[in-house]
Amino acid sequence: MAGLRVVVAIAFIALPAGAAPARWLFPDAPYRAVVQLEKAPTEPTAGIAITVPEFGNTTEKLLDVVLTDSAGTQLPLAHVWRGAGREVLLLAQDLRANEDYYVYFGGNRFRPTALWQPQVSLLLETRPLNEPKAITSWEQMDATWRGAAESDGAMWVNRIYHGINPFGARRHFASRYTGYLKTANLTALTLFTMSSDASFVLVNGKYEFGWPGEHGSDANVKTARKHTVPVAGPVTRIDYYHAKTAGQRPAMVLGWQKGDKLETIPATAWVQPGTTKLVRLEHVQGAPVPAPELKVRSYMGYADLWLYEVTGTLADEVPAGWTVQWKLSDGTTKEQRDFTRIAVGGSAFPVTVTLRREKEELTGVRELRFVDPLPAASVKNQAELARYVTAMLAEKLAELPAELLRGYVAFLREAEQDQALGEVATAWVRKNPDPNDALWLPAQVSRLRWLAQTDPRQAVEELRRIPPPGRTKYLGQLDLLELELMVFLLNDPAVVARAQTISMREAKSVTGRLALVRAGDYYRLQGRYPEAVAQYQQAQRNAPDGADARKLPAQDRAYSITINNLLERGETKVAEEKLTEWEAKHPVAKLGSDFLILRGRVLLELGRWREALAEIESFAKLQAESPFMIDADFYRARVLFELGRKDEARKIWLTIVEKYPQHALVAQSRQWAEKQ
Repeated sequence: MAGLRVVVAIAFIALPAGAAPARWLFPDAPYRAVVQLEKAPTEPTAGIAITVPEFGNTTEKLLDVVLTDSAGTQLPLAHVWRGAGREVLLLAQDLRANEDYYVYFGGNRFRPTALWQPQVSLLLETRPLNEPKAITSWEQMDATWRGAAESDGAMWVNRIYHGINPFGARRHFASRYTGYLKTANLTALTLFTMSSDASFVLVNGKYEFGWPGEHGSDANVKTARKHTVPVAGPVTRIDYYHAKTAGQRPAMVLGWQKGDKLETIPATAWVQPGTTKLVRLEHVQGAPVPAPELKVRSYMGYADLWLYEVTGTLADEVPAGWTVQWKLSDGTTKEQRDFTRIAVGGSAFPVTVTLRREKEELTGVRELRFVDPLPAASVKNQAELARYVTAMLAEKLAELPAELLRGYVAFLREAEQDQALGEVATAWVRKNPDPNDALWLPAQVSRLRWLAQTDPRQAVEELRRIPPPGRTKYLGQLDLLELELMVFLLNDPAVVARAQTISMREAKSVTGRLALVRAGDYYRLQGRYPEAVAQYQQAQRNAPDGADARKLPAQDRAYSITINNLLERGETKVAEEKLTEWEAKHPVAKLGSDFLILRGRVLLELGRWREALAEIESFAKLQAESPFMIDADFYRARVLFELGRKDEARKIWLTIVEKYPQHALVAQSRQWAEKQ
């Protein structure tokens, strides 16, 4: 997770009831932030840090930003850094405890302010390197830093010790730390750097030493790049530059030597600014402030995908008469006060919120970025997985971009969320993805199966209308899907002729054998067992080892055990594959083994309840005296429960509990009977 990032904004905070606002000193400034001193600086010259959310309403060089006290007196202010859609970093010269101070901004106006020059410490900024090259000298590092105009981000830190780019997932970036060490009563310091890759150390503005080139950060007392520098006075300025240009994990460390040990310079040795807290944001006319709060509630890594549960909110209720519209960078919109989006991948993108009332319109922009540490969610946690799936399905799927939908399809397929997959796949397929995409066929199958649960005839018609090259490329797989729908959901007698046509075309393949098996399935479900056996036997004769009857009992038992174990482990898709493999080799096993119960269980887990019920009821008719009948009753009740026939299901479970108290399924029967 190293390098992933999120910038969290602060939502508008309405003025508390009963609070008396100070006079608005700059009527042309639409916004102001009210702040209070939280902690004094370690040195007065370091100033007091003020962080204000930037939501698209400050000028590029912060020429609109001024600071006053509650009486309206303008105070000295240093403009440190502006990140559009992220934050503004400022340094005030002097603030008193328990008093309100006002940072005015916005309106695209220049406002004269009293500037001052603090000793900025300890500030980290990173910039992306789009064309990384090994940095072999300080001069090259200096030119590289100055040439990287874009900024990933900036923040106050307590020491020079990082193993990531705190602002981005970029592999290649440059860093600069600016700070002051407390050096009273010292005449010299022995400093060292450990870095990956290049690093350079300036003392009081002069380059002293570095570790250029591309390399890892491993070093010890003997091999570390270090240098003794003279110091004088209460503080000494340090500038530490770093460039990550190769493939190793980044590292940025500045330390000093104490005796025979190398130590990271601790936070207590650095000059640190004071801190403030943001009390509220205000609008000049008392309107809501469009500064959204964006958070990553959790992330989930699965199947080579990173998914992020992103939330956006406005901290207070939207006043009566105002409407809210969120616009995400992919062009989709949401109209609620709060929203959730499952984002795929860690690319930063802006979010715009617009508040409207009649002819009034207020707009704010925030940029979402992903940064460690983030709360982890697990696909193995059913509640967390359900939260992600629910959020995906709550979207207006037809409006989502194709690439986002593709990410959803990939995730839902691997997580075996077939019901949700069918709905999302339907939206993605309508975006006309390339049939050569590896997910095209799984998406087509999923969306057709999903449609077939409610309208199997329409599903078959849509399958037959799939145009080439997709239909041609996946002819065999789509033909078998068509046969399944015709057999298990339509009871269509035309399936027999269709199956014979496919089997002749694919005479020597698994597809041809399975086509005959489906014809046998049709006869079996109709109770026409001699015809079913004939179809199964014809398919079995075509199997490579179909004639060796001596192997079949042991083979059937092995398949049964394997599939049971897979289902117990929750590996439904693998179990389904094994069932298909089994029926292609020995379809007659359906008539005398637990195959149909196992297939019913698989279909139950996949949400294909009508098919599951058909298979389990077929087993009951074929093997009414089988020792597996209790299992069949239990899983038949499970299917009925899912189909909404809960009273019928409870009667079956209670019968199992009463008549077969020693059976392995009694505990589960009792639990299911108590479910609502």
